[in-house]
Amino acid sequence: MAAVIPAALLLLFFVRIDKFTEPKEMIAKVFGLGVISTVPAVIVSGLVWGLAGSVLHGALARGFGSAFLAAAIPEEFFKWVVIYCFIWRSAAFDEIMDGLVYGATASLGFATLENILYVGVDGEWLSTAIARSLTAVPAHAMFGALMGYYVALARFAPLRRRSYLWKSLLVPIVLHGLYDFPLLSFNEAAAAGTSLTNAGMSLLILVPLIIGGGWFWAFRLARRLRKSQEEFGRLGVRGDMIP
Repeated sequence: MAAVIPAALLLLFFVRIDKFTEPKEMIAKVFGLGVISTVPAVIVSGLVWGLAGSVLHGALARGFGSAFLAAAIPEEFFKWVVIYCFIWRSAAFDEIMDGLVYGATASLGFATLENILYVGVDGEWLSTAIARSLTAVPAHAMFGALMGYYVALARFAPLRRRSYLWKSLLVPIVLHGLYDFPLLSFNEAAAAGTSLTNAGMSLLILVPLIIGGGWFWAFRLARRLRKSQEEFGRLGVRGDMIP
């Protein structure tokens, strides 16, 4: 339960901030597909790191490679596949707010299974569950919400579709990679029996900055979209919603 509750609470937040609540069956479908997306992401991550890990040396280099090649890119790509391949043409996906909701839902499905795996194999399961409920799970939700926002812009602003689709991948990948980079560098140094330099340790400030800044961004978008819904209805969108 400790591994599931944080994702459930965040899912409830995103579902309820939408004035025009999405169908329950769609939320369940997207969440389930998010869970399933963990499997190919783990397989690809293992294959890529099996190749890249052997040529990277040093805690920072290995941490950076692991953060982007083995974590951010495969994980965000397969979450993106869920949204683009299974939600894009759905009749339920009919406004920009839906992008945030479905993006966060898919990402929280992914985070739930990942959390269960981490907590289940850790002897200090309670401390791991608490730590991840404050860091990894909210981070995944935020990455997914921003991804979904740009996918929605791509759908409803076809003249800039290619640009927004690229952003829907690049924004969460960059944020995810920068979030993981200092943590995985620290783990690599510990595994090698060394420690990071002061400059390397200073990178840890990226973790709260990414989570705090990203959540501020996602929450601000959600509030603006909710206000737009209240002012213009389901299909009405303020001009500044599509930059």
